[in-house]
Amino acid sequence: MDVPTEELNVPDSFAPTFLCCTASCTEYYPTDCPLQEEPYGRRPWVVNIFDLNGKTAAIFIAAGPAVLAFILTFLDNGITWHIVNHPSNKITHGDAYNYDTCISAIMIAVNSLLGLPWLVASTVPCIMHISAMATTTKEGVTTYVQESRLTGLFTHVLVLSTCFALNAIKMLPLPVLYGVFLFMGLVALPAQQFWQRILLFFQQPSLIMESTPYTKYVKPFKRVHMFTLIQLFFFVLLYVVKNWKKISIAFPLFILLCIPVRIYLLPKFFNDDELILLDGSPEEIEEWILFNDTKNDINDEADALIGEMEQKNIDDEVKIIDDGDDHIDHDNTKIETVSTSVHRQRQNSLNSVGSGVRSFFDQRQQQRRERQLSTQSQQSINEYMQQNKQTNIDEVKPTTSAHRQRQNSLNSIGSGVRSFFDQRQRRERQSSTQSQQSINEFMQQNGLMLPQVVPEKINDGNESGSEVSDIIDS
Repeated sequence: MDVPTEELNVPDSFAPTFLCCTASCTEYYPTDCPLQEEPYGRRPWVVNIFDLNGKTAAIFIAAGPAVLAFILTFLDNGITWHIVNHPSNKITHGDAYNYDTCISAIMIAVNSLLGLPWLVASTVPCIMHISAMATTTKEGVTTYVQESRLTGLFTHVLVLSTCFALNAIKMLPLPVLYGVFLFMGLVALPAQQFWQRILLFFQQPSLIMESTPYTKYVKPFKRVHMFTLIQLFFFVLLYVVKNWKKISIAFPLFILLCIPVRIYLLPKFFNDDELILLDGSPEEIEEWILFNDTKNDINDEADALIGEMEQKNIDDEVKIIDDGDDHIDHDNTKIETVSTSVHRQRQNSLNSVGSGVRSFFDQRQQQRRERQLSTQSQQSINEYMQQNKQTNIDEVKPTTSAHRQRQNSLNSIGSGVRSFFDQRQRRERQSSTQSQQSINEFMQQNGLMLPQVVPEKINDGNESGSEVSDIIDS
């Protein structure tokens, strides 16, 4: 039994597909002349751009849609090129955004004169091409990409060869092509963070694994769902605009609208840390995790040292009061004063540590600029080595630079920690001296005698600095 299937609408010969009703070729057959038995002929290969059907104003009216078409083309090309040239893909041949834009403009101009569809960079095939040429780890991290112009050349040669096999292509069922495109989309879908966050809506919160930065660090978890819902809203909005014929011409404007929404609107609902974890580049996320882990380690060590020093101060003050226990009526005033002083010292100490931590934030933007300059320098060195037919050097300098940047950041935090230890020790000496003087004055006023007890000497600044240096180095 023959089952009717939809087939590709392929012309019988290699020729323009626009069929004319008359010699002027201003009407399309058979839409504009349904009573005509056969078309008059086909339109010429080159479009007559001066034939306006007497409507000269069409030139100026077309300027508006042309701007929208330019925005769509520029964004489509730019998004694809930035995805392909992302540092995570380990591309070493460098980028040429301006050159690619000029090539696309020339191709669009030629296609316009021939009446052909415009060609732009296709995102999905480009991503699949990178994936096919890449060597990855078990975790899916790209370690190397075989960069070659031959794959693109052979692909377009095969596309050109289809012009000589139109009869064979006509026999391909359209559902088969739909299946190929569906397969391409489904293969690329699991790697998309947007899709992964959509699936989190259908998982029990207690069973969600902290395998990604946003599931591990973004708390409470409803913040992740809130960001996903905002993205989903704009995705549905773009889909509706694209498929609604009456307003589909405004589709580029809605894509352009997403940029100010990301820059100005989302920061009103999410803080900088959440935006980095949910929408940052891999480099920004890695830098944030490194800083956060380093800050937590230093805070833990600082809290432990501060706790030891507080306990030591309290023990020393209690020892002084206990030595006069036979002659003085104890009350809680002295103990409360000591506790208040210790609390104030702890707060000042933590503020001093915070100054060193904040310096890390101030250097983060500078580190990004230095990393970009380092990457550009590495690319320039690779180009020089290729021109001299030598082997590309490994990325030793960027790695060394990144290590140096991290060390400088840790040293900056360490300086803040050391300063707070020095300040704390000075305050402890002053507090201990003042407490001893107050007790002595009280004893003299009451005619009592109490041996002077001096608290055990605290380590000097050099020893504290050495101890902090050991913490930082570890």
